[in-house]
Amino acid sequence: MNDYPYTVEELRASVEQGTQQIESGHYYTDAQVNNLLQQRRTQLA
Repeated sequence: MNDYPYTVEELRASVEQGTQQIESGHYYTDAQVNNLLQQRRTQLA
């Protein structure tokens, strides 16, 4: 079962980096994207 290309440490670091980017506003979460789309639909209606 050790056929994974990444170590646990590498995966953990990747998740932490992604979390930091989301927290600093570089990426939108799914909920934020859905909220923005809903607002846009409301404006167009």
